[in-house]
Amino acid sequence: MERSQSKFYTQDILYVFQNIKEVSSRAALVQATGLGEGSIRSILLILKEKGLIEASKKGHALTKKGEVWHNKLESALNIFECPVKDYDLAFHIKPPITEKQSYELRDLAVKWGSKGALIFYYNGKDLLLPPSDCVDYSINFEPLKENLNNGDYLVLLWGAPKEDLITGGLAIAGEISDTLKEFLVTLN
Repeated sequence: MERSQSKFYTQDILYVFQNIKEVSSRAALVQATGLGEGSIRSILLILKEKGLIEASKKGHALTKKGEVWHNKLESALNIFECPVKDYDLAFHIKPPITEKQSYELRDLAVKWGSKGALIFYYNGKDLLLPPSDCVDYSINFEPLKENLNNGDYLVLLWGAPKEDLITGGLAIAGEISDTLKEFLVTLN
């Protein structure tokens, strides 16, 4: 989906919030997220109204409530550049998780602009494509198992601008992670 300077999505709010570290300026957040200045300004206002951040001359910082949520989200979701060829981004989503079929989640990523997505469930040994219980891929995904625990999900996305991959990945995470669902409810 195409964004304009004044248009953003719930996933963008989540992504901006995740990118607020100690003190973050609007310019730094524009650079980190790829969103426009107007969108960042609007998102920061929403986060401030929800009591998650506070503003000063130095920039924006997390409140105590924001720190609690930031830590919860950090323990539930890790976004990183995928080290496996042909895949751009990876989302490591940690339990508790609501189960969904992988094709439904893939379609969600495609809706948000990704060319494709693989959604794996880790059973402690292998990466499985739900609802399958067998390993049915020919690519070596061993490097991706390193930090996974039994029950974790791993989402691989490719073929779109990074902003769209992030939006699609966060849409998937919002569907299966109870922690992300809970955070998104706080935004409404």
